[in-house]
Amino acid sequence: MSRRRRGERLARIAILLWLPVAGGLLWLGLRPPQGGATGVVAKVRGDDGRQVITVNAADAGIISRVMRDNLAGLRAIEQALAEGDMAAVSRAAETWAATPGPARQSVTLEQQLPRQWRSMGFSLHETLRQLADDARRPDVQAETVAAHLADAVGACIACHETYRLVVAPGESGPRPP
Repeated sequence: MSRRRRGERLARIAILLWLPVAGGLLWLGLRPPQGGATGVVAKVRGDDGRQVITVNAADAGIISRVMRDNLAGLRAIEQALAEGDMAAVSRAAETWAATPGPARQSVTLEQQLPRQWRSMGFSLHETLRQLADDARRPDVQAETVAAHLADAVGACIACHETYRLVVAPGESGPRPP
């Protein structure tokens, strides 16, 4: 397969992967509130079935920054896939995998975050390392890279479906970005 055709194929796969992810994230954000609550504020305050993790404002800021870094890592991989540049895919996956999670940036988060949260993070980082390794192989198939990327996004979605962060009432300090 020519380099151009391979790049076009990777771009199509990246787009096809992103559409359901974007749709799923949109659905998670727009689905009706549960428990009879109405409106955006009620939805946030209502019980939506996720495990609540109460954090201080500074730790909420750390977690928000890590989530934005995750999105930037996803974007970098998708951009490299769209350009058919597997070396850039590998570099982006390595960079994302090396980004420390929230528990490594705060002693309180290290003590407070549930083991399952950290396990999901470890799984994400392992998937990204495997993606980086496979993307370096000259014979890698686009489907292999796409499967790793789908697993990485799946780990993100699973975590967001499982946990909800709440800033402790009366907590002072920097507001989460």
